[in-house]
Amino acid sequence: MSEHKMLVLLSDILATFKPQFEVGMSEFELISALKKPPYSVFDTNALSDSLVLFQTHFMLFHVLYHLRKDWRSDGSGELDIGATSIKLSPITIDKKTLSKADPLADYYLDWQHFSSTSERDVNEMIDDFWQAMGGTNISLQADDATLAEAALCLGIADLDSLNLAQLKIQYRKQQHIAHPDKGGSVEEAQKISAAYMVLRKHID
Repeated sequence: MSEHKMLVLLSDILATFKPQFEVGMSEFELISALKKPPYSVFDTNALSDSLVLFQTHFMLFHVLYHLRKDWRSDGSGELDIGATSIKLSPITIDKKTLSKADPLADYYLDWQHFSSTSERDVNEMIDDFWQAMGGTNISLQADDATLAEAALCLGIADLDSLNLAQLKIQYRKQQHIAHPDKGGSVEEAQKISAAYMVLRKHID
């Protein structure tokens, strides 16, 4: 199926989710529903590979932002779009406020970002995001106890042979498990980010 047909199909399907959006649902819940019959829009690997995950996320948000424009125009409501909550509420703000610049919407409505983003780009974005979430700024080398604790947090057994590629693989693996949409928590994700930064500084 071509990208255009896929987007048209996804738009038609998401328009039927208005009752669920009025209650509110997370992106993970929405993708999970779209992977199952009768929709079966996304394959079972939609949340496993980083590039496929990004493309799934981008395609979904691209259509959601188009729907937001349509539902604003016909007065259906204001669609609040976020990873943890997608919710349709009555429009309570004036048209002047709605017309203000929205960089996030501009990003997702520009389809070039879908085709031009590589797996390397995605992995760098993931690194940057979780490092920001961790709020960690390690300026000094950590002591042995801190290094051991960080290694334990990331499930790393041998610090002596650890290289950056191995560290990134283990970091992404643990973040995938700890992600709030996977049943983890922001606190767990922050701990993993902090451990990553400690070990990254150790390697550097």
